[in-house]
Amino acid sequence: MKKYFLIGALILCTGIASAQKSTVLSALDKYKIDHSILEPSIKSVPEDLSFDIKNTSVAADREKVYLAHYDASKPEGSRWTVNSVNGAAPSNADINAFLREHKKPAETGKVDENSMKVESDANGKLVVSYKIEATTLPKEMAFIKDMRTELTINTQTKRLESLHSINEKTLRIKILNVDKMDLTLTYRFDNALNRYLPVKQDLNMGIKLLGQFVATENSTEYSNFKKP
Repeated sequence: MKKYFLIGALILCTGIASAQKSTVLSALDKYKIDHSILEPSIKSVPEDLSFDIKNTSVAADREKVYLAHYDASKPEGSRWTVNSVNGAAPSNADINAFLREHKKPAETGKVDENSMKVESDANGKLVVSYKIEATTLPKEMAFIKDMRTELTINTQTKRLESLHSINEKTLRIKILNVDKMDLTLTYRFDNALNRYLPVKQDLNMGIKLLGQFVATENSTEYSNFKKP
């Protein structure tokens, strides 16, 4: 009996997953939106294009503004150049801190079909959400499994406008307990390059540190994307 119960449970779960995925895909089909818009990889910051960023971080009421350039034509590991920090030449400590935060990104993982759902469909905006399969994430990015991502899609242009990810439970990132992680990315579609490019990223975090709640804000503006 146990064997048949497990098989039945598996079939039931598979049916639910298929129904959840089907609902989302049907919503995309309703507006003739390509299903590839769900793939995490197309929403990543491109590694094969050169670009400039302005990165602003605020923690404990202290602000740092980095201006930097990414040169895709250079060997991996030497593509970033920090031009200035708060309008002055960067120190070695500033450069090292920036490079630690801008290492080659990890793999983006795969969408968990069990988690897919339509959040809303109104006023020319389709909002769908999903989570990432835990087994497809590298160890250092395992916390992403506890975040839900919403995509806002313009049903007139059929293009992605923004991505919003927020944690559903307290995250453990290395030695830190992160009570809040709220990430928003806005996009534009470049017709010449035939791909999505990030316009701005905002990341707000609330961290428990030595019993104290510490809020941090980080904003990155992207510009001047070019083929190397």
